[in-house]
Amino acid sequence: VPSAITYYSNLPKNQTVKGKVTIPVLMVNWRDLDPNTDLSNNFQPISVCSSTYIQTSREEYSQYLNSMEGPRGELLKQSGGQFDIEFDVLPWLNSEGSSYLKDRSQYTSYGETPGPINVNWAEMARDALKSAVVDLGVDFTKYDVDNNKILDGLVLIQEGLIPRREN
Repeated sequence: VPSAITYYSNLPKNQTVKGKVTIPVLMVNWRDLDPNTDLSNNFQPISVCSSTYIQTSREEYSQYLNSMEGPRGELLKQSGGQFDIEFDVLPWLNSEGSSYLKDRSQYTSYGETPGPINVNWAEMARDALKSAVVDLGVDFTKYDVDNNKILDGLVLIQEGLIPRREN
């Protein structure tokens, strides 16, 4: 699956978490990135997808993330069946026409020589969350199992290959 996936979690560290938790999955389609022709990393010629790139559907991501062969199954196995995480894959957000999402180039920057890519993941996630509320009408309270007004976690999928830091 040629996408960059970032996962944020506010679940308690070093504590046993039991039961079921639902995590929202936001997917971002960039106006200024065509995975068939544009580099995900300006210093990596191989960071362009092939001309046969087809965007992965919401259903395909949901099927993978929630399958017993995917993250849900692995977490169930590791917890001895005591922790069940469900991934709620929301519709693709498009930076074009979005209330808050900017173009991908507004969240990434490069040095003058090959080296680290700077990605403002927090701003990207914040803008995607705000756009999901305004543009899709998402109610994020259902993703707060302990009602502490903090999301229990978030998966952010962005179109394109992962912007790697190494050459």
